[in-house]
Amino acid sequence: MPYTKKEDKAAQMRRYRKLHPQSVKMAYWAGFIDGEGTIKLIKRRPDSKRINYSYIPYLAVANTNKEIIEALKAYWKTGTIWHKKPFKPNHKPAFAWYASSAKAIFILRQLLPYLRVKKSQAELLIEFYDKCGKNEHFFKETPSEIVRLREKYRMKMLSLNKRGV
Repeated sequence: MPYTKKEDKAAQMRRYRKLHPQSVKMAYWAGFIDGEGTIKLIKRRPDSKRINYSYIPYLAVANTNKEIIEALKAYWKTGTIWHKKPFKPNHKPAFAWYASSAKAIFILRQLLPYLRVKKSQAELLIEFYDKCGKNEHFFKETPSEIVRLREKYRMKMLSLNKRGV
C-alpha cells in the first residue's frame, strides 16, 4: 500500500532525524532561544578589582518549565540556573538559565545558522567579542578608541533589543 503525502513527509522527517541528529537538536535549541531567550551586552561598573567598565556578552532563557531549563544546561554542559520568584500572586515560579562571556559566544556560534528571530543580535555579539570583547584591560586604563567601540556595540544591541520594533 503506498504512503499518503502526509505519511511520506513524516517518514522523511524520521529519516532526516536519524541522519542529522545534531542539526535537529541545534535547530530545536535555536528555536527555543528565538522564542524565549535574551541576547544582550551587559555593561558592568568598575569595582575594587577593575578600573574600567566591563562589557559582557550574555545569553539567557527563562521558562516556567524547570525540566526544559535543566535540559538546556545539560545539553550545553555550561551555564547557571536560577529560580525566579513570581512578581505577582497569580504568576507561576519561573526558572532561568544563563551563560556569559566566552561560553555565551561559543553557544551562539553553534546556533547561528539556525537562529531566525535573534540572528542579528547573535551576529552583533559575536562580532563584538571578536573585535573588542575580551576585557583584558582590567588593571590599566582601556584605550579610548576601544571604549568608544564597545559603547557603540552596546548602543546597537540596545536598539536591536528595543521593545515594539
